[in-house]
Amino acid sequence: MSEIKNHNRVDDLFFIPNSGGRKASEITKFNCFFVDFDCGKDANDRYYDAHIVKEFKKSTLSKINDFKFRPNALIETRNGYHFYLFIKEDISSELWKRITNALIEYFSSDKKVCSPANQMRIPGTWWVKKGYAPFLCTITHFDDHAFTSVDSLCDFFEILPSNPEKMASNKTKHKYAYNKPNIAKNYNGQPHKEYPKKIFRSYRDAFDYIAKDVDLFDYLKEFYHIDGISSRSFSCIFHPDEKPSASIFKSDSGINLYCCHSDGCDFNTGNIVQVVQELENRNSKNNKKCSRSEAMKKICKDLNVEYEQDLNMIRFIIDNLNTLNDDIEFSHRELYAAISRYLPTLKELHETALRNTIYSRYEDEYLFSASVNYIAEKLGRKDKKNTGADISLLCLLKMIEKVDIEDEKIPDEYKAYIKRYQQKDERQRHINVYSLPTYTHDKLNECNEMAKAVKEKNLRKRHFTYESVMNAFDRETADRVFPQVKNKPVKSVDEYLLGVIRYLIDTNGYATQKSIENYYAENGKYFDEMKYIKQIPAIIQRLDLKKIKASKDLKEKYNILSAGYPNLLVKQGDV
Repeated sequence: MSEIKNHNRVDDLFFIPNSGGRKASEITKFNCFFVDFDCGKDANDRYYDAHIVKEFKKSTLSKINDFKFRPNALIETRNGYHFYLFIKEDISSELWKRITNALIEYFSSDKKVCSPANQMRIPGTWWVKKGYAPFLCTITHFDDHAFTSVDSLCDFFEILPSNPEKMASNKTKHKYAYNKPNIAKNYNGQPHKEYPKKIFRSYRDAFDYIAKDVDLFDYLKEFYHIDGISSRSFSCIFHPDEKPSASIFKSDSGINLYCCHSDGCDFNTGNIVQVVQELENRNSKNNKKCSRSEAMKKICKDLNVEYEQDLNMIRFIIDNLNTLNDDIEFSHRELYAAISRYLPTLKELHETALRNTIYSRYEDEYLFSASVNYIAEKLGRKDKKNTGADISLLCLLKMIEKVDIEDEKIPDEYKAYIKRYQQKDERQRHINVYSLPTYTHDKLNECNEMAKAVKEKNLRKRHFTYESVMNAFDRETADRVFPQVKNKPVKSVDEYLLGVIRYLIDTNGYATQKSIENYYAENGKYFDEMKYIKQIPAIIQRLDLKKIKASKDLKEKYNILSAGYPNLLVKQGDV
C-alpha cells in the first residue's frame, strides 16, 4: 500500500479482491463477488468518447438499482463500474464461480471478468492510458455492515449448491434463435407507409436529416421489427436478448445512436447508417456485404429522401491529399520545408472537409466549417492553441483560406446554420469557415513563394498574431489570416525599441535579443519580449536589416565573446 503513491497517475494499479494467491487455483479465501461493467471499445479499438460512456453508466446504474441486492461497494471507473458483494461465510470455488456467472448473465457484464483471481482497479487511483485524459477511480457507494447471504443469492438465481448442472440448464431456458426480420412489411404485417418526399442539395444535408431528425426507434420498428415499446430500453436486434439491453440516445452533436449495453453483443454503438449496414450484412442470403453507401441508399429509399452526391468534391480532396503525400516534397521544396511539421493538421482539415463540405464557393474551391477544438480533438491534442497556430500558418501560406462568416459569397442559409450552431454549443462558440483551393502547380508556386517570404521575415509560428503578421507583411495579409479580427487597431512601431536596435547596430555592427535586453536593463527600462516579437518584422523592414544565425566567422568578425551562436540583426549589405 505504501508504494501506491509512487505509481499513482503513472501506472494503472490493481489488486486481487480474494485471498491466497495470484492464480484462480491458489485462491483459498473468497472475500467477495465482483462484476465489471465496461463500456468497451469501438471498431477501431479505441475507448468510447465520454458522452457514450456517460449513457452507458446511466444504464448500468439503472440495472444496479433494479437488482434485489444492494452492493457493498461500487467503484466508478473511466469506462463503467465495479460492483462488489462482500462474502461473510466460507464457500467453495465451484459455488463462487456459479454465482459469479449468474451475476454476469443477469447484468450482461464483462464475461472476461469471471475468475476469483481477477485483478480489479484500486479505488483512489488513476486510470491512465496514452492518448486519453486520466480518470480517478472513486468509491461511489460503500457499506461493509449489510451482508447478502449466499443462500439468498442461490435462491434468487435458482442455484442449488448440490446440483452444479442446475445453473447450466437455467442459462439456456429462455434462449431463442435470432429470426431474420421480414422487411417487406412493417411490424404490423402491413406494407410500409409512404413518407413525404424530401430533396437535399448534398450528402451532408441528407445525412444530418436521417441521423438527427428521423426517429431511429420508429424507423427500426417500422423496417426491422425491434421488440420494445420504449427507445430507452428494448431487446437488442443483433443478438438473443431475454433482458432488454438496448437503448437509443442522442449524442452531443444531435445524432441518434443505437447502443447495446450487453457484453454478449458484438455491435455496441452506431448511427442509423451503421445499424442498417450491419443488419443488411447479417440478413444477406448470399453473404454479399452491404457497403455504407448502399445502406445510405436503402434508408433514403425507405424514407423517400433524395440528395446530390458531389463526386467532384470527393475527387478534388483526394487529389489534394495525394499531392501532399506524393508531390510537393520534390517539386516545391521551400513549401514542403515550411509545412512538413504541420501536414497532420492540413490533412485533417481535408478529412474534415470531406465529412462537412456543404456549399461550393467557386468552381475549384469548397467551403466547410469546423471549430479549432474539433480539429484538435481529431488530432488527439489537448492544446487547441497550438492547432490554431498551425491553421493560421497554413492560411498565411495560402494552403487554406479562412472565410469571413459575413462574406457575401456565403449563402444566407449557411450563415444561419453556423450562427445557430455557435449559439447551441457553448464549448465551440467560434466555428470557423474554411475554403480549400485546388493544389494546381500554379497554386503551389504561389504558396512556395509565400513560404520563402515567411522564412526571410523569420516569422515564428508560436508567436503568430494579427500584429506580427501585419508588421511582417501588410494589413491585407493580416486580415486574410485573421478575418475574425479584420481591421484590428495595431500599435505603431515603438520608437524607443527601434532607436535601441539602431544604436547597437551602429555601435557594434550587430544586435541580438540579449544585447537589446541588456541595454534596457542598464537604462532602467522594462523589456517587453512579446512586443519585441510582434514588432521586429516591421523594424527589420524599416531599418533594412536581415536576421541571420551567428557562425564562428561572424563571431570573430563582430568580436562576439558570448557562448553559443545567437541570431544576429545586421545591415542587409554587411553579410
